[in-house]
Amino acid sequence: MSDLTHVFSPLQIGATTVRNRLMATSHWNKMVEGDAEGYNRWSWYGERAMYYWTERSKGGWGLIIAGQTVVHPSCGTQRPSAYMEESIPAYTRIASAIHEHGAKVFVQINHLGRHRADDAIDRTVVWGPSTVPIQDAMGKGQLCKAMEKEEIAEVTAGFAKTAKNLQTAGFDGVEIHAAHDYLLDQFLAPVHNRRTDEYGGSLENRLRFTREVVDAVRAATGSDFVVGVRLDGEWPAPNGLSSDDMVQVAGILDATGQIDFINVSAWPIHHAIASTGLPQGHLVPFAAAIKKAVTKAKVFCIGRIHNLLRAEQYLAEGSADMVAMTRASIADPELPNKALEGRMEDIRRCTGSGQGCLATAGGPLICQQNPTVGLEKFWGIGTIDQASIKKKVVVVGGGPAGMEAALVAAQRGHKVTLYDKANALGGQVRRFLNSPRRKEFQYVIDWRETQIGKLGVEVQLDAELTTEQIVAMGADAVVLATGSSPRSDNWYFPTPHLPSIPGADLGHVFNPWEVMDGAIDDRKHIVVVDAQGYYQSSDPLEYMAAKGATIEGVAAGAMFAAELVSVDRPYFIQSLRDKDVTFHHFSTVREIREDSVTIVSSLNGQERTLEGIDAVVLSVGSTPNDEMYHALKGSVAELHNIGDSLSPRGIEQAVFEGHKVGREL
Repeated sequence: MSDLTHVFSPLQIGATTVRNRLMATSHWNKMVEGDAEGYNRWSWYGERAMYYWTERSKGGWGLIIAGQTVVHPSCGTQRPSAYMEESIPAYTRIASAIHEHGAKVFVQINHLGRHRADDAIDRTVVWGPSTVPIQDAMGKGQLCKAMEKEEIAEVTAGFAKTAKNLQTAGFDGVEIHAAHDYLLDQFLAPVHNRRTDEYGGSLENRLRFTREVVDAVRAATGSDFVVGVRLDGEWPAPNGLSSDDMVQVAGILDATGQIDFINVSAWPIHHAIASTGLPQGHLVPFAAAIKKAVTKAKVFCIGRIHNLLRAEQYLAEGSADMVAMTRASIADPELPNKALEGRMEDIRRCTGSGQGCLATAGGPLICQQNPTVGLEKFWGIGTIDQASIKKKVVVVGGGPAGMEAALVAAQRGHKVTLYDKANALGGQVRRFLNSPRRKEFQYVIDWRETQIGKLGVEVQLDAELTTEQIVAMGADAVVLATGSSPRSDNWYFPTPHLPSIPGADLGHVFNPWEVMDGAIDDRKHIVVVDAQGYYQSSDPLEYMAAKGATIEGVAAGAMFAAELVSVDRPYFIQSLRDKDVTFHHFSTVREIREDSVTIVSSLNGQERTLEGIDAVVLSVGSTPNDEMYHALKGSVAELHNIGDSLSPRGIEQAVFEGHKVGREL
């Protein structure tokens, strides 16, 4: 094992000792239980969340910050509460389960402020420091109600009551959320705080609400309960908060002697939760600056850290006392234990993409790398049992779905052979590794390839099988993970009456795979047509822009690749700032010609011809490679079709289905 002396040394935080310096910060896992009568009057964390956090405790994490929980009815019911005494039994079960496996656990407590709406569910006005716009997808132009002093006092009491409830439930401490543009941060930031009373104006006045909350929480819980604060390290915006401002804030709070730790993050959200391809530890300097300014409170750092050697470095150099590796904890709950056992190669590393954990529409948290997230009760640590009947299993297709199926089947004791027609495992993932910011998707391949090797799975590459060959193998079970293929002549949703875009069959029209394989590296003026709204469109555009091509991006809606992960879009746009890229939004393709593309605006119906085009990229979808599945139906004893060969989707779906079938074989 590499030297991780600092990582695995204990840390005293207030009255609590944590077994190591690795933590998972609070994050919205959406594993809540609501009002049983269906009136959305309340919600709190339940059994599913308990198993989720307990899995991280089993895996060896030192500190878990659960939550967030909200502190007052004016927060609405979209986030779980802990201000109701009725929630204490549910939270008691969670604290007890986490403690059973050695981790300490704090709960983040928060008031959302302008980050909610007066909608059909909550039907309550939104509170804020001033009459400023709310920040919610359902906002519909709503403004906050500027809080009166009595309401400030009411929320302060709510923080104290919530902390006391959580102490009663058996938690070790609370983290007061004063970052991320939530209510206390809104009071702190001049951009939202336009008040002229004692809660507005100077930095000391804008910090007054937070200080009153800290004092109230400490008075309610006493000296044996850990109380900390989450702060932005900076909020780089006009009338935002500079690093110097936040160092001063941290110093003021530390001097009170009322807080035990400061957890340093940042705002806006893409700054706090950086996307794939960005440097690890980008927020550590802000924690280091605050650590120099405080004398009592311990300092926690975050910043897309998923490498334990980096964590060791930050601790050794004194930049922080505790290192958060939250997304790493989602991808591999056993990361600390594996490192302690010298099994660094077995750690399933986070890609940083957020395509699972940050991209679920309304359901619970998932993970691109870890299919067991949210299903820990059934699929958690130690639940892969040996199969009662050992089978000869043939897996066809070595992408994420096939690799996951092969390794789980092998873990259960089956004799597995994995075939792929390519000369390397990885499937489609290998193609978009060529995208400038997506190199870390190599982790999807590397971890599974390592595990497959350790489990003794026989891998046959350059093997393009026929159905006759598969039948002749006499396998007990066949798993098909043969993927999908992009099409240039596919149905184009803006013109559903046509089978494809006129001219889609011309020789200079390409699909995204061909682009990522280098087929048009020498082309100079390219049109990329986005009909998928995701990385199938942005990857080839970003790839060719980096090569210096002039690019015209055409999208039927208001944004090109509109469904990119929210924290990734700013970095996608940033990557194009010095490139020759023009977007044509609210536009559809009418016709492709030999050296031009005609587009039409859906806003005014006007046509425009893009001239001098030497390549067109059509991102219009894929077709499942399911011919083998249909040919084998009824010819083999047990047949499964998974991943894109079932239906073209993402890595997270492919890995999930591979894992599921591996358990079921």
